[in-house]
Amino acid sequence: MRGAFVLPVIIVAVLGSVSVIAPSSLAQTRTVSPVLAFPEQGLDDPAAYQGYQTRFFRDTKGNVVQVYLDARSGRVVNLLPDAVNESVGFTVRDGSGKPIRLEWGSADAIVSQAGNRRTIEYQLVANAPQILIGWVLLGSMRVERDLGYSGRELELFDWPTFRLREQEELIANLDRLDPAERQRQLGFLNAGLTSDLRARLEPDLITTGVRDRRGVTASQTTLDGKTNLQLDLSPDPRDASMMVTLPIISIRANANRPIRFTVRVTTDAPALTPLGRDQIFNTAFLRFLSDARVAADRARGNVAKNATAAATVSRYRQLERDVRGTELLSSKEKLMAGLPNYATYFGRDMMMTSLMMQPVWTDAMPEFVIASALRKLGPEGDVSHEEALGGQAIRENAAEYNAHMAEYFRLIRRGSRSAADTALAHARAPLANLQTVRENYHMRDDEFQLPVVVARYLGNPAVTAARKKAFLMDSSGGRGPRIGLLLKELA
Repeated sequence: MRGAFVLPVIIVAVLGSVSVIAPSSLAQTRTVSPVLAFPEQGLDDPAAYQGYQTRFFRDTKGNVVQVYLDARSGRVVNLLPDAVNESVGFTVRDGSGKPIRLEWGSADAIVSQAGNRRTIEYQLVANAPQILIGWVLLGSMRVERDLGYSGRELELFDWPTFRLREQEELIANLDRLDPAERQRQLGFLNAGLTSDLRARLEPDLITTGVRDRRGVTASQTTLDGKTNLQLDLSPDPRDASMMVTLPIISIRANANRPIRFTVRVTTDAPALTPLGRDQIFNTAFLRFLSDARVAADRARGNVAKNATAAATVSRYRQLERDVRGTELLSSKEKLMAGLPNYATYFGRDMMMTSLMMQPVWTDAMPEFVIASALRKLGPEGDVSHEEALGGQAIRENAAEYNAHMAEYFRLIRRGSRSAADTALAHARAPLANLQTVRENYHMRDDEFQLPVVVARYLGNPAVTAARKKAFLMDSSGGRGPRIGLLLKELA
């Protein structure tokens, strides 16, 4: 049994005799300041960051956008930890091919929305007569992470930046099918030809504008044709001109002045539902934070000559930064494990955070955590350790499709038509929704943590029995009442 033995008793006390059932529009453009930035003067040692700089913004939907600049590699990454965990990255080098340190070209960013397409725009500055941009990569943050692990980003620029073997094999398997079956399966992917799919494996790179106002646009649609990412780069025509020769985008200064260029990132993927501090932290903690702010405001005038005053101000700044960091990781759908590399659901991290933060959290936060874990339970009641979203889900579902197709072709060669038809039907299943979220149920510690989180929630006297009952009987997750899912996990 995975669950704590005390839970059934608590559940019965809460539910009484209840029976258990088994399981936009156009937005205005606006300027926004960073929610957080690192390193922060007075709190961080810049040398410890080794040329790494990052800023966190909120887009028009309140979704987090992290931009980081890594001077060691010249890498610029725009992380969009939305419902499909996207990223847009590129590498900047000087005219000799060495990584270059970039600086922020403005204090703020511009966010906008047209229909379901959300955009963030900001400026960067390079103190060099020429910069070379390559290794353009649009897709899942997991692919960006894999690029970093591979070390390829330090090599000479090439095209495409990163090959997705699972998707290439999927297309090759489609080519082997008879025309009728191929068209049926292409329909699942919103495509008419396999050449349409091959075109989606890498960004379309096109120049925009004319003469001294030239820019470049990289746009890529997912293999299933459901979401699109776009990167626009354009130099300030007063400073520089641009030329594109794959795999390199070259920007050359017009005179003896730094190169200033605009970065614009657009996505049409669904956003998450952000949580504010009033939803995350309880009244006692917010009062404590407010008192720290008042004390810091009083002490600011004496910082230069009084160490105690300086410590008071620094303490509040650190507290405020921690609160903002928690807000950036928190949404109604999940608590992310960390930015940028782990900008998604991790069951163990989420539940450990819930237990550690219990003294300062609102009563609603355990509900978000429990609901998120129950929504992702496996067929046997296992708690998910990690999810794969968007582009990563496509990779993993493509791998499953390829395995079924390998079996299909093997059975065809043996003349086992009936068994081959079954394998083909199994292959169509992941293809029909290639972005179906994949769950990792391999870790076991999640199984022991969820009952503890639930027990603390149900045993909390500050939460009324009526509220607990309503929470457990809620079926808005689409899998039946939560109580049924919980008992399945405990079985």
